[in-house]
Amino acid sequence: MRSIRVNFFYFIIVFVILIGCKTTYKPIFIQFGKEEISYADSNVKYPACMITFFIDNYKDNVYSEKYIDSVAFQLGEIKKKECSTYLIQLYKLSKKTNSKHLLKNPRDFDRYSNIYDHIYDYYWSNGKFSGRQKFKNGKLESNIEKITITDIR
Repeated sequence: MRSIRVNFFYFIIVFVILIGCKTTYKPIFIQFGKEEISYADSNVKYPACMITFFIDNYKDNVYSEKYIDSVAFQLGEIKKKECSTYLIQLYKLSKKTNSKHLLKNPRDFDRYSNIYDHIYDYYWSNGKFSGRQKFKNGKLESNIEKITITDIR
């Protein structure tokens, strides 16, 4: 009888340890709409460009931040030569911030998504990275001019 209790006790300890170990899921970039391109002035050789992504599996932690920084920076570096300015906007994927909902309710983008789900903006100007802004609940949380890119696997 005692060995059954001991085995059950060990089973509970292993179970608690396994539950405590969280699996890390990589954030997933989902493009929303097409890349917006505009010429502010007819004398400008290159247009101003903007692209918006929803981020699935977003967590407000260091791992997600580094992973998102790396992917966004690589995207920007690819497109920076085609545009005089380049903006990447990132939003958390949610019940109201997703393609299906926003195509039916476009006003929710300004009324909800920009306030509750807007997380990052990345800027390039004249081919150079200009900075990253982080938002939380519609307010600017941080403004960084330099980011460190790491290899996240």
